[in-house]
Amino acid sequence: DGGYLAQGYYASMGFGVPGALGAEIATGLRPLVLCGDGAFQMTGPEIAHAPRYGLKPIVLLINNGGWQIFRPVVARPELLELPAWPYAQLADAWGGRGFRVERIDELREALVEADRQREFTVIEARLGPNDLSPVSRKYIQASARRGRVASI
Repeated sequence: DGGYLAQGYYASMGFGVPGALGAEIATGLRPLVLCGDGAFQMTGPEIAHAPRYGLKPIVLLINNGGWQIFRPVVARPELLELPAWPYAQLADAWGGRGFRVERIDELREALVEADRQREFTVIEARLGPNDLSPVSRKYIQASARRGRVASI
């Protein structure tokens, strides 16, 4: 009864929220979206259309304050910082429900509460700027070795 939806070729940033809206319209299933803060700032405000169409995706927004995956391999990491958006408050203003969490127990509670909601939900999970997954670290190292990440 579920599945996984991703942008085909490059796993491009910014696909998650609009893709989830389309998936929910097409299938009727409520999506859970994993989205970074940078990707959300690109296309995430499309979620404001969800109430009009009765859509209620749950967006788990990972907020580490910028394009952190590129920080170790660029000459000017300050260019990767993002403006601080009040993501949870924006969700409330757009007709949904917003939560901001910093600990795993808060995340668990927010996910349970999001499942109960009859409108879309954005859960902003705050992480430190250097908090990268092991997979992200390997990607960064491989990209740096192959020269695929251009210096800014």
